[in-house]
Amino acid sequence: MKIHIYGIGSRGDVQPTLALAKGLQAAGHEVALVASVDFADWVRSHGVTFIPIDMNMQQIVGSELGRSWIESGRNPLEEFRNLRRVLELSADEITPGLLETARGADVLVSGFTSGVFLAPVAEKLGVRHISAALQPTQPTRAGWGNFFAVRPQDYTAPNLMGSFVFRHVMWWVGKDRANQYREELGLQPQDRRAYMDTWLAVPQVLGVSRHVLPRPDDYPPHVKIAGYWFLDEPEYTPPDDLQAFLDAGPPPVYVGFGSMAQGDPRHITKLIFEALDQSGSRGIVYKGWAGLGADEVPETVYLLDGAPHSWLFPRMAGVVHHGGAGTTAAALRAGVPSTVVPHFSDQPYWGRRVHELGVGAAPIPRQKLSVDNLAAAMHQMRTSSGMQQQARLLSEKIRAEDGIAEGVRLVEALAESPAALPTR
Repeated sequence: MKIHIYGIGSRGDVQPTLALAKGLQAAGHEVALVASVDFADWVRSHGVTFIPIDMNMQQIVGSELGRSWIESGRNPLEEFRNLRRVLELSADEITPGLLETARGADVLVSGFTSGVFLAPVAEKLGVRHISAALQPTQPTRAGWGNFFAVRPQDYTAPNLMGSFVFRHVMWWVGKDRANQYREELGLQPQDRRAYMDTWLAVPQVLGVSRHVLPRPDDYPPHVKIAGYWFLDEPEYTPPDDLQAFLDAGPPPVYVGFGSMAQGDPRHITKLIFEALDQSGSRGIVYKGWAGLGADEVPETVYLLDGAPHSWLFPRMAGVVHHGGAGTTAAALRAGVPSTVVPHFSDQPYWGRRVHELGVGAAPIPRQKLSVDNLAAAMHQMRTSSGMQQQARLLSEKIRAEDGIAEGVRLVEALAESPAALPTR
């Protein structure tokens, strides 16, 4: 089959889809990965055909609008309003050439951020559409599998209602631009009911471990859980100064917020330095898109430009991160405790799950981050033998899975299913 996979977003969104693409290619399929032009060299270095779309996610996140979107995580209504503006901006960049990126494919595989615009493309071309998401969006009574669980610890109808409320809000966020695009493709616009029917019918393969997301009993048959899609990167040799820092003392605590832009990076950096000092921890602070850094850095801190999570995280005493799906997966596989500082979107869910599984401290919402609560979380990760043991046990279970092989099998099976064909 000819399969086009869409990785729209930051590296954390693209990396798992690249791993799945390599698995499908190894299974004999003709695969292309569609993503921002920023990732062209990296994707091609893995031997996967790359199709660019004209957008720069880092510029969007780092813009005034992007920062407002991230900072509005404290206010759900404001967050969704900003998401609507971001969606309109990114759609203006993505949609003009989106149809052409799909031509010739037998199967289109979308992620969480690309599905709303890929569904009408699949409908227009009459090809199969499969969702390969990194986070659970399927309606369910299970609190452990629900973004907007009213009662996270329970299996109950209010959680199911919360799922549908979330999707209704997502319809409101994207309906105007999505229907504009449908009309550009010569398709009829959708009302809320048609949107919900389309979304519920799309077959889905979740790139999440069943030990992190046990399959809820009320998932429909066309929603599958494959396991994590980890990318095998070339063997990494650290810079001499990084290796020297690691060798100079006990394992440090990693702190990094990935692609999350910060309103005042210097203030956040100072807060992190003080929390490390207060907790008695050495630290590795990742600069990232957040722009963390300082002119004066304590001897007990190393400022990191970048290193593969698969190499770095197992060498840490604990990992503090923003709760992106990819970073959360890497931290769980590493077998060390972690603390999530969620900013917005699915990140509060992953922070909750890490804590519920007993492998990390309670999440600290970005707006409530302080020296005291961050230092307390760092101390807990370094000293709690129970948390450390739970993290090791979960890591062993995750490492025993082959999420890519299972993902390939499920994509193949769903692609052959008549239910995977869109209604024209």
